[in-house]
Amino acid sequence: MTDPISENETFMEGGNIMLTFGRNTTINPHKGYYCIAQYCPDLSRFEAANVGVVLYCPSIQYLGVRMSPDNNRVKRFFGPHCNFRFITVAKDGLAHRLQIDPPRTLASLKQFAATRANHLLLTTPRPMRVTHPNSQLDQLFEELVVNPGEYYE
Repeated sequence: MTDPISENETFMEGGNIMLTFGRNTTINPHKGYYCIAQYCPDLSRFEAANVGVVLYCPSIQYLGVRMSPDNNRVKRFFGPHCNFRFITVAKDGLAHRLQIDPPRTLASLKQFAATRANHLLLTTPRPMRVTHPNSQLDQLFEELVVNPGEYYE
């Protein structure tokens, strides 16, 4: 049995931008996909800092977005000379865009990721098994954005 959450729930948790749509928990595993939001100041070099994650599970109509509340990771990677105001606005804009027009299919998520043309990119969706979407969104965020080095030791 699944526990529904509101159709369009947006909230701040510890300063993080969080968006969720669809169902929060499920017992049976479902095929899902995640993308990493990355800031890439020089698109020709493909050097990027992870700044957020997107989790999409079409079978339970779930879309979760979590963005870093600050730009510390970008500052560590690229120094203090980045346009942090632009990065913050871009993260907010990406989350908002997914909120007002969420992907309806995997193909539409792939298309959305492929058409990001500014310095905030989404990786190609990668498959994963989803059983507890909100918890897994948090775990992806921790592993890929907050403390990525801890998971490779």
